[in-house]
Formats: sequence, structure tokens, C-alpha cells
Amino acid sequence: MKTKAYIIAAVTGVMFSGMLSAQEWKNGFSFAGVSHDPVSAGLGFAGAASVNTPAWSAFTSPAAMSLSDKKLDVAASFQNWAPDGVKNTNIAAGASFKIAKFGIAAGFARNGGEKYDIVSGTGDIAGTFTPSDLQAGAALSYAITDWLSAGVNAKFFSSELSDDDKFTGFGADVQAQAVFGDFRAALGVANVGSSMKSASGEKFSVPSSILAAGDWRGEFGKNGIEAMVDLNYYFSGSFTAAAGVQYDFRDMVFVRAGYHYGAKDAFLPSFATVGAGVKFFGVSVNAAYLLGNDVLKNTLTVGLGYSF
Repeated sequence: MKTKAYIIAAVTGVMFSGMLSAQEWKNGFSFAGVSHDPVSAGLGFAGAASVNTPAWSAFTSPAAMSLSDKKLDVAASFQNWAPDGVKNTNIAAGASFKIAKFGIAAGFARNGGEKYDIVSGTGDIAGTFTPSDLQAGAALSYAITDWLSAGVNAKFFSSELSDDDKFTGFGADVQAQAVFGDFRAALGVANVGSSMKSASGEKFSVPSSILAAGDWRGEFGKNGIEAMVDLNYYFSGSFTAAAGVQYDFRDMVFVRAGYHYGAKDAFLPSFATVGAGVKFFGVSVNAAYLLGNDVLKNTLTVGLGYSF
């Protein structure tokens, strides 16, 4: 009988167990809360009330599409997650399209873990396995008025820890977003969905939360400043807060910084981020770097996008 070294990962949080350090983890499919958007990743994972990147609405902020001025937004990203820890390589893509008052979006993400050896009962190497996670989703939004919208997305989750341990689940975001001059506000629930069982038989739920977010943007000549805050209260009893600030020059050159706070038992710990980007003729290139956490530091997210 094989000795399943990967059971530890199943009990403590699938592939992303290493992100928690000493924190106690109570959720499954924790990758559902990781931002693959390099803009949000440079803002401490904040941006639920922003309309800057509707391409990622299949993962988060489904109400944003109908209030965005972008008719089409497509994006793809590469993420080297926790290179000093779990060493995941993540790729993701998303697209949104606005038709009159409606917005539709679709996206997928694949997270590849580090290959490990499978050890037999005699202590011999019986083979290797590379764990992976998959997330796919679609979103729909509607502009009720020119200042209020509502949106929903549906997501499918899959985790493969070994040939014998595979998990699937579903989640959804429901959100309303409103505009008050230079301010935007969002309220809803995120990742409400199914649960999974670990190899030990213990049940874990998707990291579901109540979300409240705010966003402010001001323009001063050729310069723009945008500040945002996201607050999540998880059904497991934990709490996270994210805040970020973005400066742009003529909506062409961008510099970002943010901070993510994770309370005890939160599936993501506290960390800081920085980011930058450029945009010309609708084509954008963005990058974000995570620092300030021993497990997640040096995480890099880069992305390419196009919008009009």
C-alpha cells in the first residue's frame, strides 16, 4: 500500500497549504481567493468595486462589467506563486463583452504544483505526481440604471492531489455595484458554494464571504489617483481586508501599491504588494510583486491585455 505523503496537503488546504504558515485553515479550494489579475495583485488583491479590469469578472466583481466603459476586455496572466514555498505555476485568462446594458464574461485558471515522489509501503519510489487545480467560470451583469448594476458569476473548481484523490466543487459570486460621482461601492457575497472532503474524511467549504468594497478616483490634469478598499467576512468566522492605491499618468503609465491583511484563520495571511503597468492603443502590460511575507514573498504576476 502506498504511503500518501500528499495527505498532509489535503488536510491543510490542498496545494495552497504553504501559504498559511501558522494560521489554521478551514476552507477547501482556497485557490478560489487568489487574484490572477496583475492589476488587483499589485493593489493588495483589492479592487472589487473597480471597473478597470472587467475581463476577470468570471472570477470576481461580476457587477463591474455593465458600469465599465470597455465594450471588450481580454486578458491573460502568468503567476509564479510562492516560489519559496509551495512553488505553484499558475496561468489564467478571461474576457468580457458589453452589449447595451448587459455584460458577459468567461475565464479559466490552472494552477500547477510542484512534482512529488510517491513512496510505496517498502520505502521505494513508486512514481511521481504533479498536483493541479482548475477553475472555470462565466458571469452575467445588468445595468439597472446608469449608476447601479447587479451581477452574478458561477465557478467550477477541481483539485487533483493524486491519481486517487480528486475533488470538484462549485461556487458563485452575487454582487451589486453603485456609482456616486467619483466614488464606487460594491456589496455582495463571494464564493458561496459546495464543500470538499479531505483524505482523512474531514469536510472543508469553499472560502465563502460577505464582501463590501469601495473605490475612489480623482483626476488632476494629466494625473490620476485611484484608491480602493475591500473587506471580506468569511462564513468560517475569519476576516480579511485589502487596500490599494494606483497612480497613472495620462492613463498610460501606472504605479501601484497595496496591503492585504489576513486575520487569524484567514486562508491568506498578511502581505504587501507593488505593481506597475503601461497601456498603449488598448494594449496593456502589467506586473505585480508580493513581499512582506516569509511564505508568499517573491510571488510574481505578469499579464497582457487588450480592450476598447
